Amino acid sequence: MKFFLRLFLAKPLFLLVLVFTPFFTATISLAQTTLHVGFTDNPPAVFRGDDGTPQGIYIDVMDYIAEREGWRLEYQGDLWVNNLIKLQNGELDLLLDIARSPERARIMAFSSVPLVEDWARVFVAPDLMVAGFADLAGKRVGLVRGDIHTEVFLQITTLLGIEPIMVFTESSEMGMDLLARDELDALVLPNLQSKVVSHRVSCVKTDLIFNPVELRFAAPLVGNANILERIDYHVTRLKQNPSSLYYKSMTKWVEGVGRIVIPQWLNAAWLVGGVVGLICIIVLFNILLRHQVRVKTRALARSIASQQRQDSELSVAKDIQLGLLPPPAFSVADYDLSAYLQPAKMVGGDFFDFFSLAGDRFCFLIADVADKGIPAALFMASTKTCLAVMAKDFRSLAGLMTAVNREISENNPRCMFVTMFCAVLDLKSGVLTYTLAGHEPPFLRRANGEILVLDQAHCMALGLDEDAPYEQAEIMLLPGDTLFMFTDGVSEAMDGKGEQFGEAAIRSTLVKASYGESANKVVLAVQEAVKRHVGTTPPHDDITMLCVRRKA
Repeated sequence: MKFFLRLFLAKPLFLLVLVFTPFFTATISLAQTTLHVGFTDNPPAVFRGDDGTPQGIYIDVMDYIAEREGWRLEYQGDLWVNNLIKLQNGELDLLLDIARSPERARIMAFSSVPLVEDWARVFVAPDLMVAGFADLAGKRVGLVRGDIHTEVFLQITTLLGIEPIMVFTESSEMGMDLLARDELDALVLPNLQSKVVSHRVSCVKTDLIFNPVELRFAAPLVGNANILERIDYHVTRLKQNPSSLYYKSMTKWVEGVGRIVIPQWLNAAWLVGGVVGLICIIVLFNILLRHQVRVKTRALARSIASQQRQDSELSVAKDIQLGLLPPPAFSVADYDLSAYLQPAKMVGGDFFDFFSLAGDRFCFLIADVADKGIPAALFMASTKTCLAVMAKDFRSLAGLMTAVNREISENNPRCMFVTMFCAVLDLKSGVLTYTLAGHEPPFLRRANGEILVLDQAHCMALGLDEDAPYEQAEIMLLPGDTLFMFTDGVSEAMDGKGEQFGEAAIRSTLVKASYGESANKVVLAVQEAVKRHVGTTPPHDDITMLCVRRKA
């Protein structure tokens, strides 16, 4: 009787184990996902150490994410071109340290949140004097085959009519070896490798920098969307926390870690003296502790007062900065304008401007300085003033942008730069002439609801190269048309899950805007859509919009 009773009581537990065993098995299997991760040596972002073990910023972050997601990582180091082929063939699940471009986006998927920002720099032999790209004519220049900086360098030399002797290598290490053996006069590499290059090769780091890029993770177009989403989730939170592993890794690999040297005891007398000194310290500890408490209390009071003064000064700086901007709503002839600016900090680097020119022309622009805080605000004010003053003396928009770029490049000790969309509108004919200097292309909503992207005349951001050429393009603003301009703080506004608002959402909001709505209503519609998306998440970048509408 007791045997059957035990069997009856044990049977439900047995059935539960039988039912849920497949569930637990599937969970364990899912948690043990193996990812084949490819990389090309690009210190300090990612590289192989002396023992062949992968190291660098990307490796630290990937190991951190894999530990939390239950992934098993198999790293595979290879040449850049080979890794691209492997990723397309499905031999790799993930590729590290890659910049996004429209061509690459057609053959692979990218993470939404960049891990590292970088740009290209030209390194030259010690005896070579290089002040501009023109000085590289006829010189042997090393380029990494398939690298995105190589593509842009070839475009720059073609536009400037310069003909260097191109020497293509399979890796940055091969290029450094050629430069060390005097088989190259110059070498184009990522700026992050500056310390590595100067350590391995006797060379000069020039001021020729170009092509700012955001380095991301890439995966095959099909099948790995969830992996990229999880990576974006963790990278977003790592970058939001100043004390996270991400910033520790950046400090370790980019800035270097100092070593603590402990002196050796010379003889026993030092040891005895140390013991006596320790006893004296213990005796005096109570007295010194009370003194330190009083000192720290007074210092804290001074710090609080200083912080209050700083907050007050920043508030005044914000008022001054906003006072430099034109009114957020304006009308001229048959056009109405509306603008919106929300700095991520007390002061920021985004700005907009519009003003009249001779001959019934009207100039307007939107721009984003690649920095935040007081330095960005000062650079913004300088650029805005320079453009407004020079605009009166130029009939060509391309000529104006060239002159402004040369002026701010020559007076730019911090190597800051600004992206800008600048346009000149003929108020009578409606002809719009514009230049896109490294900025997000604006959207043009026709009166019939069609959405166009103004992505012509795409040139380099201002402040990077004083000799950079600038172009202009034209399009007609018809009655009822609406032109909407924005900075990346709008398209990249993130919610609590790390998902960006995106350009598709901006386009959708413009499509929903009814025919005949004012520029102010269009800006308000996009502004409300962004607020709904981010919720209570604090902004990580300045949010700026500018809308111009030709009345029907």
